[in-house]
Amino acid sequence: QAIIQATATGSSSYLYNWSPTSFLNNPTILNPITKPLRDITYTINVTGTGGCARSDDVFVKVLLAPVIPNAFSPNGDQINDILEAHLGPEIQQIVLFQVFDRWGNLVYEEEALSSEQRVHLWDGTALGKKVDPGVYVYRFEAVLKSGRRLRGAGDITLIR
Repeated sequence: QAIIQATATGSSSYLYNWSPTSFLNNPTILNPITKPLRDITYTINVTGTGGCARSDDVFVKVLLAPVIPNAFSPNGDQINDILEAHLGPEIQQIVLFQVFDRWGNLVYEEEALSSEQRVHLWDGTALGKKVDPGVYVYRFEAVLKSGRRLRGAGDITLIR
């Protein structure tokens, strides 16, 4: 989700019209909120009280976070035994991955993970011992190919 930051100086009685209206919370305000599923270019048309009109374009780049499943089962059956992330084309590397238990204790941490498209994140152990089944919270930090950093978090259900 992002707020499109536009500015209009002079009068306070401008009319705003964004197009396309896809993914916008309100296409008739100066700074709408957008949550696009893909890259998109918006055009804002601004009209003043005297009928004078101007327009401009805004390009919104969608940065796809790594796809991390919400459950895995490290039970030795060779099916979903390792929590893996699938990196999108914009991601260069996951530089930090942390797992916390329900009390907020750090259970697992890994830095500078592989830059392959499929990254092994966690095997369900802490200090060499199997952790109990349950819900764990993770957070990650990734470096994009542009050099920018992307941070995210979620939860994982560990099933044995």
